Amino acid sequence: MTGQALRTLATAMTLLGSWACSKVPGAPAPDAREATAATVDVASWSNPAALLEPTSPSAASAESTDLVRRIAWGPTALNPIFATLPVDYSAMELLFEPVVVRDNDLTQRINDTIVEAWEVSDDGLTYRVRFRAGLMWHDDEPWTARDVRFSWEAILDDQVRALSWKSPAAQLDDVRVVDDRTVEYVHKSVLATALANMSWPVIPEHVYGKAAERDADPTLMFSDYYMHHNRAEIVGNGAYRLVEWNPVDKLVVERWPGYAGEPARFARQILKRQDDFNMALMMLLSGEVADTGLSAQQFATQTSTAQFEAVANKAYYPSLGVAVVAWNVNGSNPFFTDIRVRRAMALAFDHEKLLALISYGLYTKPNGIFPPSHWAHNPDIVPYPYDLGRAGELLDEAGWRTDADDGYRYKEIDGEKVRFEFEVTIGKGSNLGTIPAAVFAESLGKLGVIMHQRYYEVGTMVALWKEHDFQARFSYANETRDPDFLSIGFETGAYEWGQNYGGYSNPRVDELFEKGRRTLDGEARVPIYQEIQRLLYEDQARLYMWNGAVLWAFSKDVAGVEMSPLGPARLRPGWRSWWLRTER
Repeated sequence: MTGQALRTLATAMTLLGSWACSKVPGAPAPDAREATAATVDVASWSNPAALLEPTSPSAASAESTDLVRRIAWGPTALNPIFATLPVDYSAMELLFEPVVVRDNDLTQRINDTIVEAWEVSDDGLTYRVRFRAGLMWHDDEPWTARDVRFSWEAILDDQVRALSWKSPAAQLDDVRVVDDRTVEYVHKSVLATALANMSWPVIPEHVYGKAAERDADPTLMFSDYYMHHNRAEIVGNGAYRLVEWNPVDKLVVERWPGYAGEPARFARQILKRQDDFNMALMMLLSGEVADTGLSAQQFATQTSTAQFEAVANKAYYPSLGVAVVAWNVNGSNPFFTDIRVRRAMALAFDHEKLLALISYGLYTKPNGIFPPSHWAHNPDIVPYPYDLGRAGELLDEAGWRTDADDGYRYKEIDGEKVRFEFEVTIGKGSNLGTIPAAVFAESLGKLGVIMHQRYYEVGTMVALWKEHDFQARFSYANETRDPDFLSIGFETGAYEWGQNYGGYSNPRVDELFEKGRRTLDGEARVPIYQEIQRLLYEDQARLYMWNGAVLWAFSKDVAGVEMSPLGPARLRPGWRSWWLRTER
């Protein structure tokens, strides 16, 4: 590794440790939680200077080339109020320009691309935002403060499934239109999460607010009209506008000349879908795509060849993500409402074996929802050991006893002998899939428990989650904002309005989330979220599999990259700073 690469990594680690710095209301000071990296083979990672090399603004504006990127799955939605998965947010940042954005260190700020000025009232409750003159939508209709209020009302509508945004939007008492260019966000309380509560996307009222169309389909989702405007003719205000979207193939966008900010560097961006990581790496090596995420195996063993080094660079950054098995505890299945069963599952998960098979030292064993690199991490939680004996005792206590004839576990429920046999849903193309499931299923089999693996197209899988139609699911919990954002996955009420798909409920956790958002002092917030981490780990509504890492590869044509806990994009500057060495 070069001295420059080492300095780059040290800078990255410093940034990660201080992402929730004092410029964010309610975040701890930078030294409140020291960042720690995953245990990795240092020789296997690199962030070469050539990948980070910036370009001048004049060169950037002169770009007329296309940028072709790989995505693991197609978006589930282009209308940003329905965004659920990371790829949905990737599409959103191309097509829409929000009022609140996040920088590479994950701090949130008012977006000066579309905001001219803003101020906060003396009581801290009202944020008055003045937008720039001449803002337009992609269809050349004016972008106004009325669109902001309309979007807030639509998100809070019980019939609109804006599950990612209802919680922050509900923290506002009102969104008042002062004039076409001025809006007031009126908060119910002075909260540490004020900017997060203003971060929901804005959609055009003239498209989605037509009375006749809303009467016909108040969900804004299923009618022919809304299907068309959510998929084929999405109207945004971002740096790019939609050209083509084929969910199973690609998303194509083109530079929009009416964009309020600096023109996008690339004439078009083409996001090609490839679910298979091996095929994706081949696409990078052949020059078909400019970048791709990597599996740990690829990062450690398949990217040190002469072929790779001739055409590509790789990059590493500590992630805030945790791979989990999420249980449905809403009573729709007979297995996971009992905390003894969930704890038995944790004891039956062989972390050491799995990490030895898949991580190459790049992933680590977790002790809850916040990894060590997060400022709210609780270092005092001791992870469950691999202990099939104790797991069996807990299952016995819960009434799931081994049958002497066939060796499987059964329990009598309402007079019927029920076998402990469940299904876990996994997204096709996910690196959460085959090996982790096989390792877990092998251990459970030793206990007399059967786990079936069911692989779904991601859109289908997410639709099942939203209907609470699953028993267990493999997922990746990527905590990317203020820890309060986790409330949409764990607060009791989020079963109806958020992403608490499995029906988890703990009144103390609800109370702590409320306390955390009302606590403005950053240092005082740390123990609140540490207690949340402890309670969530004790309750085991999710089984924590591993702490992840951001592993990426780029064509050597690509430069200007800034890595982050989310990868190279989805934050500012993200792809806005990339440029291509077209002479190669």
